Amino acid sequence: MADNLVCSEADLAIALNKTNRCIEFLQENISAYAEVLKQVSASGIIDNKIDIELTILSEKLKVQKLALIYMQSKIGKSVKKEIQNIEKVDKFVYPNISLSDVVSVLTSFL
Repeated sequence: MADNLVCSEADLAIALNKTNRCIEFLQENISAYAEVLKQVSASGIIDNKIDIELTILSEKLKVQKLALIYMQSKIGKSVKKEIQNIEKVDKFVYPNISLSDVVSVLTSFL
């Protein structure tokens, strides 16, 4: 993170939580759309060209879903590293739990 950027570990935890919810929403919608494509293809598509295009689209959806999983993992690791860096220099002492853990749990109910 940039040295001139000031943020709290709680802000990072909230941002990560919101990002994860957005990515999960996208993944759920991609899965639902893929299911619709599967049903359309199974419903008696006679035209081979249409069936091929539906298969290609379905494969592209799988790639996008994998990209989201990768992105979610990468963002999560990056934010956790930044939170650890903040906690190392934090002047406050909390007993065995970080503020970001508390805020992350609380924001999951929002």
